[in-house]
Amino acid sequence: MSHTRTRRASRHIPDAIKRQLRQEAGFGCLFCGAIICTYEHILDFAQSRAHDPDKMGYICHQCHGKVTRKYWSKAAVEAAKEDPYCKRLGFAHEFVFSPDTGKTVKMGSVTMDGVQNQLVIFDEPVISIACQPEDGLILLNVRLHDEKGQLFLEIVDNEWRIRPSSWDVECVGGRVALQRKSGDKPLIISSRDDGVLEFQNMDFKHRGVRITADRAGMQAHFPNRPPITIHGAHLADAISGIVIG
Repeated sequence: MSHTRTRRASRHIPDAIKRQLRQEAGFGCLFCGAIICTYEHILDFAQSRAHDPDKMGYICHQCHGKVTRKYWSKAAVEAAKEDPYCKRLGFAHEFVFSPDTGKTVKMGSVTMDGVQNQLVIFDEPVISIACQPEDGLILLNVRLHDEKGQLFLEIVDNEWRIRPSSWDVECVGGRVALQRKSGDKPLIISSRDDGVLEFQNMDFKHRGVRITADRAGMQAHFPNRPPITIHGAHLADAISGIVIG
């Protein structure tokens, strides 16, 4: 007597399908908008023969637990997939890094210790960190615009707000990688084990000034004058670090 066995999907989800699910969700949980998420099969995984993005969703671990423990139905996942929270709100949001991350900030080859405003352009803090005296909590604030002047990343007192207009945003291994367009090098913001907050592959524009930074150095590009280049600087205990304009 022969038995026919149904071949189930492998545990590995192709990168292209993961990216599609992140894009469809607006880079955050379908239900609550958190940006650290997992990939949920609307059908039970045991019944799935393939990773079909039409039958999967992008859900944070807390909401995923409610689905797997039967507090929320699979029908609720399907409904959230049709109307993702992030696309209604306009951005994905979450408190990402630990409260002690950021006493030291590294941007390309520039390192800053105890600096409150890491980058200021025309009197506007673009990247800044404040330490609350009552509890030592470090609050990160970031506003980054693209070449068209559109805000693509905003962090307000540690809360990340990522716009759905980006091409991809992925949170893996203590870092957030953000790509505005296909083929771009991703902007990577990572929390290192030593508490350093590191920015890699920076490329953004603020009030006409383009800022780029990688491990080779940091540059400010102006419309009508030569760029300013900073290599390997170490700044400490100051109100402002790099001031442009």
